[in-house]
Amino acid sequence: MLASVTGMRSGEILALQFQDIGSDCLYVKHSWNCVDKIKLTKNRESRIVEVPFPGLIAQLFEQARQNPWGVSPDSFVFWTEYAKRVPMQPYHFVDGLRSALVQIGYSKDEAKKYVFHSWRHFYTSYMVGKLDKKLLKSQTGHLTDEMVDLYANHRTVGDRERIQAAELETFAGLLPELSSTELKTAVCE
Repeated sequence: MLASVTGMRSGEILALQFQDIGSDCLYVKHSWNCVDKIKLTKNRESRIVEVPFPGLIAQLFEQARQNPWGVSPDSFVFWTEYAKRVPMQPYHFVDGLRSALVQIGYSKDEAKKYVFHSWRHFYTSYMVGKLDKKLLKSQTGHLTDEMVDLYANHRTVGDRERIQAAELETFAGLLPELSSTELKTAVCE
């Protein structure tokens, strides 16, 4: 859920520490991978990611408080029970995503086509028309407009309807209207 409403990278989510949770935002200062361990973010810049969902913030605090190694400013939100200074493995995110897809009706083969990184595309695709690129980049950590465009280059739910509504508003007066009977006749001929 966090990735879908913030567009954060999986390494940034894995690296979240208790001290990074604000009352309505996250302080993204690090990333995690199995080779480098904790490191700076991909573009080496910290950012504040807005999270105006109190329930989600509360769930992050609750997740962090369940850390079996204790809670300190630098304890991981997404911890593992196998080692104190290591967050959970990233495959848990992918497995969880695919399991959820199967639960809502996708076949296992179809679910395997989805990767956790898809949430960045999802978030950017839906937000690109609602925020100017400067603000969107501040959320996603993209450095260039070109990267925002690349991530946003997907159709979203309702796109067809918005396109058709705009075309009707703009061009309806140029074409004759057909009744449903006339349309059926034209299609069947």
